[in-house]
Amino acid sequence: MREPIVTFTLITLKHPTVYEGKAPHPVKRLEAMMKLNQNGVTSGVALIPVLPYIIEDELEELLKTIKRYNARYLLYRFLELKGEQRRIFLSKLDENLQEKYHELYRESFLPANCYQRDTSNLIEEICRGYDIETSIPSVS
Repeated sequence: MREPIVTFTLITLKHPTVYEGKAPHPVKRLEAMMKLNQNGVTSGVALIPVLPYIIEDELEELLKTIKRYNARYLLYRFLELKGEQRRIFLSKLDENLQEKYHELYRESFLPANCYQRDTSNLIEEICRGYDIETSIPSVS
């Protein structure tokens, strides 16, 4: 029988009420993750979605923090803006960010490839520095 694996979502440490609404505070989720890992349940973080122009200034601190709480892994995926979701999300941003998102996403539901590449490289580099896997580790 396979061992359980638990993944906690996390978008930001600096602005949780803005982007995560009524979700439990990030520290509470990280504390729960740490307890699970201490009790033999493999647990990590899903940085989903990666919010362009919002997460960059806290990325290093966020990954350092999840390591401090013993995250076994980090999964990440970029914000997808499809259909009506695009209009709703953009309407919640200030005008400056709206313009940046229009430029970054253009007609796609994903950010420009160069942004995805550069940000993925940065995330992977920081994770290597903190010895955080970027996939779910094998468990027996």
